[in-house]
Amino acid sequence: MNGVAAVALLPVAVLVDVAIGEPPGAIHPVVWMGRAVNLCERLAPARGKAGRFAAGIAMAVAVPTFSAAAVWFAEARLREHPVLAW
Repeated sequence: MNGVAAVALLPVAVLVDVAIGEPPGAIHPVVWMGRAVNLCERLAPARGKAGRFAAGIAMAVAVPTFSAAAVWFAEARLREHPVLAW
């Protein structure tokens, strides 16, 4: 998709968002990321500056990396779909 097509698609996306609204939390990717961050925070060491710092770096790298990998995988599968492919 080129830049012009993406800009042209923006009003459509806004209309769909207004008409349908946000998806429920159970299927909302941002909620999933928040839950992953909460899990990482619970597993992080409670004491020690260096341990907390390392856990924060690991979380800052791991959560977006796994999220991006999930999107890449889903997009790759959708490209093979007979109806949803683009």
